Amino acid sequence: MNKQNRSKKRELREVFDDNHLMIVDMLFGKLGNDLSWTKEWEAADLGVYLNPVNFEDKPYKGCNRMNLGVIAWCNGWSDNRWFTMKHINELGFKVRKGEHSNIVEHYGMRYLMRDRSSGEILKYSWNRPKEYDKDLHDLRCWMAPHHFTRVFNANQVEGIELVAEPEKMPEKVLVPKVDRLIDSSWCPVYEERMADNPHCTVFGSFAEIHVPLRSQFFNIDAFASTLAHEMTHSTAPKLGRELGCKGTPQYAKEELVAELGSMFLCAELGFDFHHKVEREDNSAAYIASWLKRTGNKDKELDIYKAAQKALKASELLKERYDAAEKIEKVAA
Repeated sequence: MNKQNRSKKRELREVFDDNHLMIVDMLFGKLGNDLSWTKEWEAADLGVYLNPVNFEDKPYKGCNRMNLGVIAWCNGWSDNRWFTMKHINELGFKVRKGEHSNIVEHYGMRYLMRDRSSGEILKYSWNRPKEYDKDLHDLRCWMAPHHFTRVFNANQVEGIELVAEPEKMPEKVLVPKVDRLIDSSWCPVYEERMADNPHCTVFGSFAEIHVPLRSQFFNIDAFASTLAHEMTHSTAPKLGRELGCKGTPQYAKEELVAELGSMFLCAELGFDFHHKVEREDNSAAYIASWLKRTGNKDKELDIYKAAQKALKASELLKERYDAAEKIEKVAA
């Protein structure tokens, strides 16, 4: 790779790193209020923001989902659609004066092939080497920054008709969703009258979840967010996360993952994050309280790493939920 290309790659990585830092700063600004957490097992007001889609109504995945969701949340943009400048112009609209674009990150698989005997680099590219021979070559591959595009939220565009916030789903629709979520769990879920906090107990690769009775919660949305929190914990063995012992920094980091995972999963399944408005920042307070206990001065790094792990967990749980829903439809 020549010197010019190496320089471009460094610049691209710096753009991505700066974007991550900006997202975390915005999130910390949101979490930096004087918040106190109460044991109401409620979610934050993220549900309407955490499902960003592009101009073709295709959902963003991975870090882009989190990045655009946080930007929308912190700016109060309830329309979840994002557009490139090209598509804004094609639609005949224009960006409001003073508005700034936001980055959508694109990654690709990078391949490095060496001669097995000499160690000489034979190929370094974005495409898998066709001449690769496992007896003659060593091949490494990894996800790396490839390029980025700039997008604007619908709220930043003049003339576009904004999408209204979705109406709250009736309980008769939400209860089957909760039941399906429990059915999709690979570990047993026990609903029982509890005075203590809900918990997920892990023994090696085995886990079991204990949550209070639904009747002990404000409503089915609050129950779902607690269930999703504990189910996120249950993914730890499958995704290689350490739970840690209570009172340790690792335990605090896992709590961040579980709460963020609950937010992501509930947002995808349509549970209401405004079910008790006067306490809508309760989950934000919960996150802020655990950030103080991670033992790491770099809180920005903690929250971003936790969000990445939470996304993986929520996507895994959503896959199992979709599979359970598909089985139900076939059986019907």
